[in-house]
Amino acid sequence: MIEDLVEDPDRERTTVPFHVLVNPTLTIVGDETVDAFEGCLSFAGYTMIVPRARRRDGRGAKNERGEPVTIEASGWYARILQHEIDHLRASCAANRMDSRTLSTTENHARHWRTATATEVKSAVALPLPDE
Repeated sequence: MIEDLVEDPDRERTTVPFHVLVNPTLTIVGDETVDAFEGCLSFAGYTMIVPRARRRDGRGAKNERGEPVTIEASGWYARILQHEIDHLRASCAANRMDSRTLSTTENHARHWRTATATEVKSAVALPLPDE
Protein backbone atom coordinates (compact mmCIF):
# COMPACT_ATOMS: atom_id res chain seq x y z
CA MET A 1 0.00 0.00 0.00
CA ILE A 2 1.24 3.45 -0.83
CA GLU A 3 0.66 4.76 2.70
CA ASP A 4 3.17 2.18 3.92
CA LEU A 5 5.87 3.84 1.78
CA VAL A 6 5.84 7.25 3.44
CA GLU A 7 8.22 8.36 6.14
CA ASP A 8 7.02 7.56 9.64
CA PRO A 9 9.04 8.90 12.58
CA ASP A 10 7.06 6.79 15.08
CA ARG A 11 8.29 3.64 13.32
CA GLU A 12 11.76 5.15 12.78
CA ARG A 13 11.19 5.01 9.03
CA THR A 14 13.00 7.53 6.85
CA THR A 15 13.87 7.71 3.18
CA VAL A 16 17.05 5.84 2.22
CA PRO A 17 18.57 6.44 -1.22
CA PHE A 18 18.89 3.47 -3.58
CA HIS A 19 22.18 1.64 -3.12
CA VAL A 20 23.83 -1.72 -3.78
CA LEU A 21 25.54 -3.85 -1.13
CA VAL A 22 27.66 -6.83 -2.11
CA ASN A 23 28.46 -9.41 0.60
CA PRO A 24 27.24 -7.28 3.53
CA THR A 25 27.98 -8.27 7.11
CA LEU A 26 26.17 -6.54 9.96
CA THR A 27 27.19 -6.07 13.57
CA ILE A 28 24.65 -5.35 16.31
CA VAL A 29 25.14 -1.98 17.99
CA GLY A 30 23.81 -1.96 21.54
CA ASP A 31 21.37 -4.45 23.00
CA GLU A 32 18.06 -2.79 22.12
CA THR A 33 15.58 -4.74 20.03
CA VAL A 34 12.31 -3.64 18.48
CA ASP A 35 9.29 -5.81 17.73
CA ALA A 36 7.45 -4.85 14.55
CA PHE A 37 5.25 -6.39 11.90
CA GLU A 38 7.05 -7.58 8.80
CA GLY A 39 5.80 -8.93 5.56
CA CYS A 40 7.87 -10.94 3.11
CA LEU A 41 7.45 -11.86 -0.54
CA SER A 42 8.46 -15.39 0.48
CA PHE A 43 5.17 -15.46 2.43
CA ALA A 44 2.98 -13.23 0.30
CA GLY A 45 -0.28 -12.37 2.02
CA TYR A 46 1.05 -12.87 5.55
CA THR A 47 2.53 -10.66 8.24
CA MET A 48 4.25 -11.46 11.52
CA ILE A 49 5.94 -9.73 14.44
CA VAL A 50 9.71 -10.08 14.25
CA PRO A 51 12.16 -8.84 16.88
CA ARG A 52 15.17 -7.10 15.33
CA ALA A 53 18.13 -5.10 16.62
CA ARG A 54 17.39 -1.37 16.56
CA ARG A 55 20.88 -0.45 15.33
CA ARG A 56 23.32 -2.22 13.06
CA ASP A 57 26.67 -1.32 11.54
CA GLY A 58 28.05 -2.97 8.47
CA ARG A 59 31.64 -3.39 7.41
CA GLY A 60 33.19 -5.32 4.59
CA ALA A 61 30.39 -4.72 2.10
CA LYS A 62 31.15 -3.33 -1.32
CA ASN A 63 29.06 -1.19 -3.63
CA GLU A 64 28.30 -1.93 -7.30
CA ARG A 65 31.79 -0.65 -8.29
CA GLY A 66 33.56 -2.96 -5.82
CA GLU A 67 34.41 -0.10 -3.46
CA PRO A 68 34.25 -0.66 0.32
CA VAL A 69 31.09 0.61 1.99
CA THR A 70 30.42 1.28 5.67
CA ILE A 71 26.81 1.13 6.80
CA GLU A 72 25.31 2.82 9.85
CA ALA A 73 21.68 1.84 10.07
CA SER A 74 18.99 2.32 12.66
CA GLY A 75 15.24 1.97 12.87
CA TRP A 76 13.40 0.76 9.80
CA TYR A 77 16.51 0.80 7.62
CA ALA A 78 18.31 -1.53 10.08
CA ARG A 79 15.25 -3.81 10.04
CA ILE A 80 15.20 -3.97 6.23
CA LEU A 81 18.91 -4.73 6.07
CA GLN A 82 18.52 -7.52 8.61
CA HIS A 83 15.52 -8.92 6.73
CA GLU A 84 17.28 -8.96 3.36
CA ILE A 85 20.60 -10.22 4.69
CA ASP A 86 18.70 -13.07 6.38
CA HIS A 87 17.69 -14.16 2.87
CA LEU A 88 21.33 -14.13 1.79
CA ARG A 89 22.04 -16.43 4.74
CA ALA A 90 19.23 -18.85 3.76
CA SER A 91 16.93 -17.62 6.52
CA CYS A 92 13.73 -15.59 6.60
CA ALA A 93 11.46 -13.59 8.89
CA ALA A 94 9.45 -16.72 9.75
CA ASN A 95 12.57 -18.18 11.36
CA ARG A 96 12.72 -15.20 13.74
CA MET A 97 9.04 -14.37 14.23
CA ASP A 98 6.90 -14.65 17.33
CA SER A 99 4.87 -17.54 15.91
CA ARG A 100 1.65 -16.59 17.71
CA THR A 101 1.57 -13.34 15.74
CA LEU A 102 1.49 -14.87 12.26
CA SER A 103 -1.54 -13.45 10.47
CA THR A 104 -2.89 -12.96 7.00
CA THR A 105 -2.54 -9.37 5.85
CA GLU A 106 -6.32 -9.26 5.55
CA ASN A 107 -6.79 -10.38 9.17
CA HIS A 108 -4.10 -7.95 10.32
CA ALA A 109 -5.87 -5.07 8.55
CA ARG A 110 -9.20 -6.07 10.07
CA HIS A 111 -8.09 -6.65 13.68
CA TRP A 112 -4.59 -5.33 14.37
CA ARG A 113 -3.92 -2.37 12.02
CA THR A 114 -3.95 0.23 14.80
CA ALA A 115 -2.50 -1.99 17.54
CA THR A 116 1.13 -1.84 18.59
CA ALA A 117 3.33 -4.93 18.45
CA THR A 118 3.27 -5.02 22.26
CA GLU A 119 -0.55 -4.96 22.32
CA VAL A 120 -0.78 -7.75 19.76
CA LYS A 121 1.79 -9.92 21.57
CA SER A 122 -0.11 -9.44 24.83
CA ALA A 123 -3.45 -10.31 23.21
CA VAL A 124 -2.19 -13.57 21.70
CA ALA A 125 0.00 -14.66 24.64
CA LEU A 126 -0.71 -17.95 26.32
CA PRO A 127 -2.05 -17.60 29.85
CA LEU A 128 0.51 -18.04 32.59
CA PRO A 129 0.16 -21.37 34.43
CA ASP A 130 -1.27 -21.21 37.95
CA GLU A 131 1.45 -21.21 40.53
